[in-house]
Amino acid sequence: MARIVLAVLTLAGCATGPALSGRDMLVIRDVALWDGTGGPLQPHATVLVRGDRIAAVGAVDEIAIPDGAEVVDGAGRYLIPGLIDMHVHALWGPSVPPVFLPLFVAHGVTTVRDMGGLLDLLPATRSALADGSLVGPRLIAAGAILDGPAPVHAEVSIAIDTPEEATAAVEAVAAAGADFVKVYTLLPAGAFAAAVAAADARGLPVAGHVPYEVGPVAAAEAGMQTIEHLMSEVEGFCARDRPEDCAESFAAFREHGTWQVPTLVLQGQTEASALCGDPRLRSLPRAVLEYWFDGALGPPGCPGAARSAVPFEPELPAEAWLIRALREAEVPVLAGTDTGVPYSLPGSSLHDELALLVEAGLTPREALLAATRDPARALGLGEELGTIEPGRVADMILLRDDPLEEIRSTRAIDAVVLRGMLLRHAEIGSIRNRVPEETPEAAANK
Repeated sequence: MARIVLAVLTLAGCATGPALSGRDMLVIRDVALWDGTGGPLQPHATVLVRGDRIAAVGAVDEIAIPDGAEVVDGAGRYLIPGLIDMHVHALWGPSVPPVFLPLFVAHGVTTVRDMGGLLDLLPATRSALADGSLVGPRLIAAGAILDGPAPVHAEVSIAIDTPEEATAAVEAVAAAGADFVKVYTLLPAGAFAAAVAAADARGLPVAGHVPYEVGPVAAAEAGMQTIEHLMSEVEGFCARDRPEDCAESFAAFREHGTWQVPTLVLQGQTEASALCGDPRLRSLPRAVLEYWFDGALGPPGCPGAARSAVPFEPELPAEAWLIRALREAEVPVLAGTDTGVPYSLPGSSLHDELALLVEAGLTPREALLAATRDPARALGLGEELGTIEPGRVADMILLRDDPLEEIRSTRAIDAVVLRGMLLRHAEIGSIRNRVPEETPEAAANK
């Protein structure tokens, strides 16, 4: 099994993770609450947390504050559910999870769906998260990707040619603890059908790319949970000059409950040089930088010491018109980033995705639902995650500004509550600004 080299975060005296509050009770008092259920903002609300669960939600004068509770003054601030990123890759190298997973949390991403990595990293990472040696979001994972006999990404895929091989691959990812089965573009139609049958027998959803031999309508009819990346992966499911051609696919998606994960942030990226000086690059491990920049530790053509206070923002991609078309067809979309793929960054890129979804035609409320309540429902976890209601897991973000007025306000994070544990602004900054030990910059700063 691949060994995870755990990052040591020496924050506020804690050697194995950020200084998360260990109290049994937490109160966020007198805050403007958007609970993720789809309703309006609730001014002057109070939320009581016991352990890792939300115990009570009500008006500020309705909730009694228990003795010994840790109280956070929410006056003038906004509380929303923790964000869910439905498409990340955080398990493709041993140095990646210890960096990516804390960064997700520091940006308010409290649940991620990992869409394929090194299969033996999954149980190791889960163990580190469970014993507290690694701070990270809830991890919903595919393990490895099921692709055709010549996989697009061979290092994180299982090569499959026959239905028998597909069945064996599903057994392998299930044995490693996968939560769903990820299928890919080159998977043969017969192998796809066998993978779906084997996954169904084990109670595992199927998600991912639509195999070329299958097509979007047949994929929806087979019960695919989500389809990723819109047109860039589903060749021909909609033509820009003939939007009426979308009708058959949209009808199949509605009928069979197939959600769409557009990953606009991935498709809106430009040249590597656009990242010159982006301060977020400092927090990435060497393996990621070398993958993104062809063996270098930064974008080509950049001055060696280039630094900027302004992160790169991707542009709206050409196929973003599909977002409005999906909305009009009542086909729901979910927020995802393809983090790990150039140049999508852990945590912060989900905020970029929310902004792009609004630019593409969603309201801020709809974009927030695409990263909170709706992903939880798609994952079958709607009774656990995605909203701020009694009984739900206490995953929340405290913001300085109103995200229903300006979606970019999701970036103005004052605090994160992860499974009932409070991560304050100082700890958030320490995680975001940490330079991995194995980069030259970290060595130079010693």
